[in-house]
Amino acid sequence: MSNNIDFKDLWQKKISEPPALSELFSLASKLKRQLLIKTVLLNIVLILTAAIIIGIWIYYQPQLITTKIGICLVIFAIFSFVFVQSRILPYLKNEKEILNLNEYLIQLKKLRQKELFIQTTMMNIYFILLALGVFLYMYEYVPKTVLSISLTYGITLAWFSLNWFYIRPKGIKKQQEKTNSLIAKFEELQKQITEQ
Repeated sequence: MSNNIDFKDLWQKKISEPPALSELFSLASKLKRQLLIKTVLLNIVLILTAAIIIGIWIYYQPQLITTKIGICLVIFAIFSFVFVQSRILPYLKNEKEILNLNEYLIQLKKLRQKELFIQTTMMNIYFILLALGVFLYMYEYVPKTVLSISLTYGITLAWFSLNWFYIRPKGIKKQQEKTNSLIAKFEELQKQITEQ
């Protein structure tokens, strides 16, 4: 018996087994379920936030028009984001009957397009409207000293910047990697099936 093993030869002879179709559907189902839960919870939190903001508006009766415009911008940002994000819900439902591989792959690619629109265009609009609304709202309540204005607006701007430049891109990248990885697995399986 020889102890000389030719790893290069073994590597070249290695046949890549395609992942099981049921395993891929299970992964896709898990991803969709996570996205569904995340979307529903986020929508609930945003709607509750809008309700609290409306309650504050009614209770405190702001005097300046800038405060009222700020509140309207924040509420508009929230409800427009909830509306657009809710349009992804039909793509997150699990199919009762398993579609064929091509149809499922098309559905996943449509889901990725919707996610991308929400993560880029809609998130940009949301952040811009939210920031404008918050800054306009704060104008009435921030004491009119240079130190107070600098600190209040500086801390708020720092928080928005942290979200915009660090937290948002990190979350987007993580979600895109999950979706793209799943789509790549389905495409690999489809390619291996068509080559046979």
